[in-house]
Amino acid sequence: MIIRRFEQEDAKFVADLINRNFFEVNIKDYTKEELKAIAYNEEKVRTVAGYEILSK
Repeated sequence: MIIRRFEQEDAKFVADLINRNFFEVNIKDYTKEELKAIAYNEEKVRTVAGYEILSK
């Protein structure tokens, strides 16, 4: 296994991974609409990683 720092190109993969986790783990406790509301997209992943400022 190779461990490396996050790169901006990783954003889609990371967003998909986070969202899969949200839906698989939390589906019993939240509605799909609630999970979609907190879902990550590439922009949000880059923001959390410190690459972008979240725009509203």
